[in-house]
Amino acid sequence: MPTSRVARWRPAHWSRRNRRIGGVVAVLVIMLAVTFTGYRTLRPAEDLSEATSPLPSPEDAEALPYGELISAPIVVEGRLRIFAEQRKVWAETPVTATQQVTPHWSYRRWPAEAVGVVGIERTFLWGGPGLVITKWSDGAVVALEAATGAVTWQAHVEPDPDETYRGRRTGGQTVYAPEGMFTAVSATDGKLLLLVAGKDQVHAFDPGTGAERWGVTFPGPSGCHRTDWTGETTYIVKDVCAAPAELKVFDAATGMQLATWRPVGASAGPDREANWHVRPASCRTGNSQCALFQAAATADVIPFVEAARGQQGVVAVTYRLSPTGGVEREENAASDLPMVTADVRVEPMLNGYVWAHSRVDGSLLWISTRPAILLTIDGSWAYLADRDRDILVVDLHSGLVRTMIDAPARYGSTWLAGYVYAHDGFLAIERLGSGRASDDDIHYYYTPNTVLLIGV
Repeated sequence: MPTSRVARWRPAHWSRRNRRIGGVVAVLVIMLAVTFTGYRTLRPAEDLSEATSPLPSPEDAEALPYGELISAPIVVEGRLRIFAEQRKVWAETPVTATQQVTPHWSYRRWPAEAVGVVGIERTFLWGGPGLVITKWSDGAVVALEAATGAVTWQAHVEPDPDETYRGRRTGGQTVYAPEGMFTAVSATDGKLLLLVAGKDQVHAFDPGTGAERWGVTFPGPSGCHRTDWTGETTYIVKDVCAAPAELKVFDAATGMQLATWRPVGASAGPDREANWHVRPASCRTGNSQCALFQAAATADVIPFVEAARGQQGVVAVTYRLSPTGGVEREENAASDLPMVTADVRVEPMLNGYVWAHSRVDGSLLWISTRPAILLTIDGSWAYLADRDRDILVVDLHSGLVRTMIDAPARYGSTWLAGYVYAHDGFLAIERLGSGRASDDDIHYYYTPNTVLLIGV
């Protein structure tokens, strides 16, 4: 029976030579398809889903627990809460939603990772729209309009090689302690400044326009200037390659170096002695606008509580920094977590209570009426969590409890406080289970819905 015309085109009826050619062609087609698909998937890309609905009016916070969130929010203009994960930053509204909702807008980048997010609100000195400024592991700095997610300006700061997303499950570090991103205030005109640090350099920008105000590239070996923060009007960076290490203090508005400093007794070697201990303290957010820093003339320090128990070692001394770069000791500070305003210092006591002192004359202002965790301070208030993890809002000067927010039993009473954020009457608390950063997320965090959002 003659072979049909269709059958002649089946591979079984081809010659060996034609089958080989067909196989090669098929392999090439598959390889091209895979390459094209891989390129489309892996190529650098940005994806912006802008807002399609108007924003609601700002909401005043009420003194009550709003809910438990998976991710850590920052609040912008009382109408938006902003979140971050490895390759995405997004906004939700309303701020008072009891759980996470459909994004109002979202901004994704690939393959770069989000390393920092800062919220900028309109002020009487700058009438522009609220902004969400993002920093990425490839060095991109992207400012998004808070209301819509639209890109308003972009810049580039050469990144450190190890910059990466470190927000873990909640994004807490990315939004509450953004890597290499700081705010400060100009000492000359009071305007807000955005400072972005990268590989051996720092740049100051006008956050509204993206215009660069100044930039400094640090000399010497790479990687020597990774410990940095801002004061109210200054930028401070530690040069670990000097022997001994030294702090360099710059004016945040101009980039002019104001002073250098190192603790008395700092040694030129060996390395662990030359690279003495320092860390910022009492910061407004992350490592921005820090009122204090703690330092010791050695790299090895012990906590105050360990020293009180008789352990031998060096405890850090607490200092304050003036706008001109002068360093003075913060007299009578006696904890690892001092928090200050202009005239009050609040600290956790060794017995579990919280106390406050006048920074003017050193007098004791108040002691908490019960053992408590000092969460943060904001404006005229201190925020404490008692043993039952009820939240106390305490007047900074008198110690009187203005409000107590009873936490529902389901929130738990044994959590530890991780990152804490207070803004516009909202308090966000990242609850930890173990507090050991080396633990996996299941054990490190207290619950799957880790972050408490509370109105105060």
